[in-house]
Amino acid sequence: MENLFAYGTLRDERVQQQLFGRTLRGKSDTLIDYTLSSITIGDHVYSSAVIKQGGQINGLVFELNTEELEITDKYEGEKYKRIKAKLASGLESWVYASL
Repeated sequence: MENLFAYGTLRDERVQQQLFGRTLRGKSDTLIDYTLSSITIGDHVYSSAVIKQGGQINGLVFELNTEELEITDKYEGEKYKRIKAKLASGLESWVYASL
């Protein structure tokens, strides 16, 4: 299983059901040295993590299998990049950011 830090739509149980066919159980954590920005995709504005020294983003850490990560890659699309980051808890986790 892989850790995925979510701060936006992936925390929504309806989105989880649609993507994975299940509701994920998450643990609260904080992404350090990032801040929230916004990104426009089509007619919608979404949250996006961008690097910022001293910044913090609160969110949830979920455990996903490889297939679910691939589904999430398709869901997030080309505007986001999945990268490894260290969380305040010390966990290493994947996170989607706009670089």
